[in-house]
Amino acid sequence: MEDNDAVWLTLPDIFRPQRGLFVAQVMGESMNRRIRNGAWCLFRVAPTGTRQGKVVVAQHRSIHDPDLGGSYTIKVYQSEERAADDGEWTHARILLKPDSTDSSYVDLEFGSEAAESLSIVAELIAVL
Repeated sequence: MEDNDAVWLTLPDIFRPQRGLFVAQVMGESMNRRIRNGAWCLFRVAPTGTRQGKVVVAQHRSIHDPDLGGSYTIKVYQSEERAADDGEWTHARILLKPDSTDSSYVDLEFGSEAAESLSIVAELIAVL
């Protein structure tokens, strides 16, 4: 998209523009039960706290988006953790789950080693 092709959106009154929020257009059918193809969505960058069950934007070198290519995806986050010898918690595995009417979309699974290089870029706040 060229700079002069930018799309300007007005946030609904329940949202206040603030640092760390961004709007992006979501393309694809892997989350069509929650996000329709082409919908504009509000996201929070670098979410903190638990991600369990939240819709997130994730990046990993092994992700290949079947709709548009690239190493980013939007999915429902699910993790299984285990206690390490030092008492800290580590990810045993992370699942990024589609929420689609199309059964061809499958969970993306990351074992403990791959989970360390999985980056959660943002979390979904609202479909606009």
